[in-house]
Amino acid sequence: MRERLLLVAGGTGGHIFPALSFGAWLSEAHPEVDVAYMCGSREMERDIYRSAGVEPFVLSASGSPLGAPKGRKISRFRELFASFGEAKRYLRDFSPEMCVTFGGYVSAPVLLFARIGKRRVIAHEQNAYAGRITRLAAHIGVPVASGWEECEPLKRGTYTHTGIPVRRFRRMEKRDAWRELGIPAEMSGCPTVLAMTGSLGSDSIRSVLSSACRDEKMRGWAFLVVGADGDVPERLAGNLFLLPKRWDASPFFSAADIAITRGGASTLSEVAVMDLPGIVIPWRGAVSDHQMKNARCFAADPRHAIWDEKTEQIDDLVKKLNDLYRSFPVKPGAIDKKMYNAAENACEQLWNLLISFKKGEIHVEGR
Repeated sequence: MRERLLLVAGGTGGHIFPALSFGAWLSEAHPEVDVAYMCGSREMERDIYRSAGVEPFVLSASGSPLGAPKGRKISRFRELFASFGEAKRYLRDFSPEMCVTFGGYVSAPVLLFARIGKRRVIAHEQNAYAGRITRLAAHIGVPVASGWEECEPLKRGTYTHTGIPVRRFRRMEKRDAWRELGIPAEMSGCPTVLAMTGSLGSDSIRSVLSSACRDEKMRGWAFLVVGADGDVPERLAGNLFLLPKRWDASPFFSAADIAITRGGASTLSEVAVMDLPGIVIPWRGAVSDHQMKNARCFAADPRHAIWDEKTEQIDDLVKKLNDLYRSFPVKPGAIDKKMYNAAENACEQLWNLLISFKKGEIHVEGR
């Protein structure tokens, strides 16, 4: 008997990529399940889904009313209000037996109406500190799956650690990755730092690396910063390249010896899955400082470190880069040339949680 599953994710790639990864895993592991997707109205959200060949159902919500810029709060509240009616009608028409939300304000209407309609619904939280929507889910009795072993401020025992599903990657030869990125291949033999600044970008990381790449100790290194809006790479300095955004991150990871990222949970999981040494520069303006909490979980692995732009100097970042490169060299061929959802265990754990819910093995009261 076929079942219908709705995956809800919007806002940023950090919410959307885990949903796409879980859906792709289901298509192979459980082809008897019909999967549909729901997102918000930002163009970036639809671009990410389309890059995976997916057409989601789009709600009117374009972001949080609480964090809206001046002049946008009223319209954001109107969008969110409209989204409740849209989600209710979609749940009635598609009638999924199961729902999984992956965060963002688009999750709120589905959580509410799935709970009222007694549908199986689970909230997946990627961060080590649960967002407002996840806390709401826990409060109304929705089971929570966590990306990390910590999920503050929820108490242990009120959530299940499943890990974070990650994207599909192709492992490429470093020279081939550089060629695909459009960068001079002769530099592919250099120790290479990849800066992933998130789907919304980060000017401050770009500025930090503009200083770091000029340090004497970085002579002979190459720095690749992802986040340009154009179509071709731009050489900002002799060894610093600004690369266009692309949703297939395979050549980025294949070109790198060390990754530098913001503290988004999904990107940190991808760096770990690709077995790369990594330095996380958490954005300290994140709600509840959740990026620093993610960073501390990430840095529990000796291959990973934190550089805090509020308290540390460029010299400290340069030293950490050199230390990681010497201590944890990337071994060619150590990772399969084709990787399919290397965090497969996370998908299986999430699926098992849904099945346990179906069998009545999970019973959660509103807290």
